[in-house]
Amino acid sequence: MSRVMTLGALTFSLFLLGLLFGGGISADWMRSAGDPAVAKISQADSNSGLAAGVEVPGERRGEFAEAGTASAADSPDGAFVFPASYGSSDDDEPLAVVPVAAVSEKSKRETEQRIRRVFPEADAETVSAWAETLQDMPAREQEDLLQQKRAVSGSLNSIFTPSLRSPTRALPPLEARAEATDVARGGAGRLLPNPVSPTAAADRVWIDGARADVLMNLRQLRCVGYRALLVLPAATRESAGGIGGQSAGLRLRSFEPGRRISAAVSLAVSLPDDGGLWLQLSNGLLTRRGDLQRAADGTGLGLMVHGEFQVLAGSWSLMAGESLTITEQGEVLGRADSGDAVAERRSCGRLPVVRINDPAVLQSDDGVHFRIADGAAAELVPAGDIRVLPGTLELSNVNIPEEQALLNSLPVH
Repeated sequence: MSRVMTLGALTFSLFLLGLLFGGGISADWMRSAGDPAVAKISQADSNSGLAAGVEVPGERRGEFAEAGTASAADSPDGAFVFPASYGSSDDDEPLAVVPVAAVSEKSKRETEQRIRRVFPEADAETVSAWAETLQDMPAREQEDLLQQKRAVSGSLNSIFTPSLRSPTRALPPLEARAEATDVARGGAGRLLPNPVSPTAAADRVWIDGARADVLMNLRQLRCVGYRALLVLPAATRESAGGIGGQSAGLRLRSFEPGRRISAAVSLAVSLPDDGGLWLQLSNGLLTRRGDLQRAADGTGLGLMVHGEFQVLAGSWSLMAGESLTITEQGEVLGRADSGDAVAERRSCGRLPVVRINDPAVLQSDDGVHFRIADGAAAELVPAGDIRVLPGTLELSNVNIPEEQALLNSLPVH
C-alpha cells in the first residue's frame, strides 16, 4: 500500500514538473495566484534580453531591449517590475539589472582612462572635469577631441582649444564679385566672392578648392565656435561652358548655431542660438567660442588665439587667487578662495556681447575668429539684455550630411 502511495506521489510530482518546465504554468498563473511582484514575462520574452534599468529600494526595474515583447502598461507606474531572483535564460543566470548611477560612474571611469592615455601628466581634478564633460559622447568622439587637443596645445590647461590652422590652398583670383545676398535657410549665411573662370583649368582649381573646403569643415567638426564654409552651385551659366552648365560656384559661411554640449568647467559659456551675437576681444576680433580661461597671472580673462592670449574687451578687475563664476546675465563674479562657502562675491566685469546685424561685413581666415570690414561696427548689447548659458560650449555648425552630399557631387578629374 505504501509503495502505491509513494508511486502515486512520484507520478504527481513528475506531472507538476512537466507542466512547470514545459510551459504549462505561466507567469500569468503566478500573478493570478496573488504574487504582484512578478511581471507578465514569458520564457520567450526573457530570452529576448532586457535592457539595463534603475534599481530602487525594495524592487528592481528594467525595460525590454526589443520592441513588442511586452508593454509598460503591465505595471501601474509604466515600468516593468520583477523579483531579483528571476532567471533570464535557460542556464539559470540571474538577470543583470545595472543601476543608472553605476552605468554613469562606469562611463566616467572609462573616459578618465582614455584621457590619461592621451594626457598622462594631467592632474586628477582636470581629468575629472574633462571626464564629466565627455562621458556622454561616443568613445570615437572622445578620442578625436583628445587627440586634437594634444596636437594643438599639448595640455589640458584650457578646454577644447580648437585647431585653427587655415586652409593651405588658395582659390582662383577673383574676376567678379557677387552681390552679398541672404541665402539658404532664411538668411543663415551670406554669399561671398564668386570665383568665375571661363577655362577648364580654372574649373579644376575651383573643384579642388571646394573639396578642400569640405574636408576642412569635416576636420573642424568638433571645434568650438567654428562657422562652416559652404560651397553652393551658382545660377546656370548662359554659355554652355562650365561644369555641367553651372558656374564655378559661390562660397558662403553659415551662421546657424552649432551643437551645444555641457562642460564641467566654471568658465565655459555659450551664447544663445542667435547667429548675430558674438563675444568681442580687446583686439577687435569677434568669436562664438566660449572656452574662456584666465591669463597666466590670474588678472585677465580671455582666449588663446593662435598661441597668444587675447583678453576680452571691456573693463575687468580680476584678482589672482579668486574663484570665478559666470551668471546667466553674463556677469563674472569673483570670490576669494578662503574656504568660506558663504563669502561674498564681487562683480569683476561683464562679458562683452555684441551684435552684428549684417554678417556680410564679417571676414575670417579660420572660421572661428572674425574681423569686421572697414566702415562697419558692432553694436554692444545692453547689460540688461544679455543672456548666456554658463557651463556649456557651442561646437561647430558643420552639417555632416550636407558636406558628404557636396563631396560626392564634385566631379573627379
